[in-house]
Amino acid sequence: MENNTSQIHCFDTIRDDLLASLYSHDHKKFELTFSDLIKKVKSSPALLENSQKSLYQIVSIVKKFKKEQKKNKSYADLNEFLKTHTRLETKNQTLIDYNTWKTNLGIDDKTLKILFSTTINFQLTIGCSNYCKRCNEWALPGVRKYFSYNAAIEIAQNLAREKNKDYALYCASDPLDWQDKNKNITHLIETLSKENLTPAYGLLTKIPKGKKTIFKQLVQAGTDISASITSLNRKKIKKIETELSKTIHNQHDTDDLLIPAGRDEDFCSIKSSITDSYGTEITPDGAFIVTPTFTSALNPTGQKRTPINKNTRIFIQKMVGTKGLKFDYFKHLKVIDILNKKYTLKYLQNSQIENLLLDNGDYDVTQPGMISLREYFESLRPKAVNKRKNMLVSIKKRLKSEYTGEEYTIKLKEYKDFCDQTYINKLKQKTLIYFLLSIKKYLKKNNNKRIIICHLRKNEMAYEKKALEKLKTRAQIEKILQASDSNTFQLFNQLIFMLLDNPNNTLVADLLD
Repeated sequence: MENNTSQIHCFDTIRDDLLASLYSHDHKKFELTFSDLIKKVKSSPALLENSQKSLYQIVSIVKKFKKEQKKNKSYADLNEFLKTHTRLETKNQTLIDYNTWKTNLGIDDKTLKILFSTTINFQLTIGCSNYCKRCNEWALPGVRKYFSYNAAIEIAQNLAREKNKDYALYCASDPLDWQDKNKNITHLIETLSKENLTPAYGLLTKIPKGKKTIFKQLVQAGTDISASITSLNRKKIKKIETELSKTIHNQHDTDDLLIPAGRDEDFCSIKSSITDSYGTEITPDGAFIVTPTFTSALNPTGQKRTPINKNTRIFIQKMVGTKGLKFDYFKHLKVIDILNKKYTLKYLQNSQIENLLLDNGDYDVTQPGMISLREYFESLRPKAVNKRKNMLVSIKKRLKSEYTGEEYTIKLKEYKDFCDQTYINKLKQKTLIYFLLSIKKYLKKNNNKRIIICHLRKNEMAYEKKALEKLKTRAQIEKILQASDSNTFQLFNQLIFMLLDNPNNTLVADLLD
């Protein structure tokens, strides 16, 4: 699994190298990096799903920025390689049994139990027969690998043993694609139902070609299933509704994507995440720790996936639905270590720091119900503080109904602290300094990502140029910070822009001393 981890990291890094060279107009570096990519691709004995996603993203980048490049046969070679690779993998589909999957993971039984307890996605197949070119998950074209029937049941049983039913039976795939010999998804769902293993989240399908009968059987059996509707399958679904005399639950009934991706990804904009869930993901390739990110050139799928292997030491505590939405992405994550101890990290992960750097305060890039950094800093201003003070009596009643003893005392103190402007001012300064220290450290180690972020936020940086020229001393910054009603979010972004321009900026360094 270590090789798998290295492979995924390798192709993600090359994608970032290519983008950075394009944004910097360094054509020579782009050509050298692309030549190196072709060698690595051809020398790789097998390509994992996430590695192939990175390669398809690179193909999209080449097409989007074709005016920035010289004509090079290597670009066509990569596209042709992926087509040939797809034909071979879809023709020779790989069946993954439970023992093979577990052996490839390389983790012990205690760690495996933690993985199962934190699972949010159980992906039955790799590749999707629909292959929507606008897919947010960049699903691979055509089914290549799939769990065996026995493996799927054993994993579901293990999930249930860990009291975990809050997961989805798909991700970058269509659940109706799954089959093992004479068994299809109807047989799997029937068995899960009989053994009381049915997950809380229902199936979501585009109804692949040739799977109309299966879909109708699932609907007639009362399965929790929805159809993802587009202009391409709307007529098909209406026809099925007429045939069944039933209304089918549907999602995404729009011609416009809320979060453009795939062929619509421009690699120049920042969009909201496609998920609000934190946890682990099981696929035939292995398992991954998943955290939400903004959808951008840094993370085109709107998520960060970290491969799980024998070196994995911590897992993020599972948060789905409302729980995930309510978690502020810029706060320390709660984790479980391999000794099953639960605690809160004392540092921000790289994906969280990237979110800090990309959060431009635009309400369109934050999911409804999820707090943005702008809103957080707004909650520290006097108007918000006074509003909390006025609500203290009603908050006491609510806390008394929810907590008792020491827990009630702690919760009440936390609320009262946020009604104290002096406490708030100190918290504001401490938070801002902490974020900047984390960002500075990150940017020093990730220059290509710094270049990408500069490109993604170049318009804002240009707009703030005059304001940045006025910030010349530490005293000026501290005066703004100490003012209770100052626009801390705006100041924070101005300081971010200074670090993006130069991670060793002397003014910011002086402030952080």
